[in-house]
Amino acid sequence: MRITITTMTAVVVATVAAGFSVDARAEVLEKTVFKGNSAFAFFDQETPIVCADGSAGTFSRSIGLSGNEFSSRSRQLPDTADNTVDVFASTFDSCTGSGFFAESLIDNAFTQNGVQSATMIGGVNLVDSDGNLVGDASFNLSLAGTGATSSSQSHGKFVFESPDGPITETSHFKGTSRNATVTGIVLFNGVEMIGNLSFADLSVTKNGTSELLK
Repeated sequence: MRITITTMTAVVVATVAAGFSVDARAEVLEKTVFKGNSAFAFFDQETPIVCADGSAGTFSRSIGLSGNEFSSRSRQLPDTADNTVDVFASTFDSCTGSGFFAESLIDNAFTQNGVQSATMIGGVNLVDSDGNLVGDASFNLSLAGTGATSSSQSHGKFVFESPDGPITETSHFKGTSRNATVTGIVLFNGVEMIGNLSFADLSVTKNGTSELLK
């Protein structure tokens, strides 16, 4: 099943067909195109513990991995491309009230095939907000799209005046996403978390803008 959600803020129809000509005075001032792939997996684990006073408590640990790959092209700016996996992790001891949040980034550790599949492979040291090393994580994950695919798209048009004449700015966006299953390994401070998956998904986006002077 395919679910499609379409939102239209404004419809732009530019027709060039037999009998119609393009205004020779039109000048493309800027055109940008952005394409991106992303995958996300989050793992959450709670372990019962006994506090120092004999009461029941829990030790919670969680880790999330966000893979992102994008490219951007522009008439006025250099082309850019990036490929990263952002790893963020936290712990909390309900008995002592202590814990930490840490994050790290690794380059070129992500591959994706649309909303069909993706991989994230690598290892990082985890650093908290004060710059302290609080642990490490290693992962070798395969994500596979499952279930329905949802999509959304929008188009917009805006005209404003400039000293050289009216400028028409158009924009478009299309996004597709799908839930995912995850296999492999993800170790957080030596603890295997693969069996504690809370959520995972795959998504693809494409958007762009253009400015035309007439």
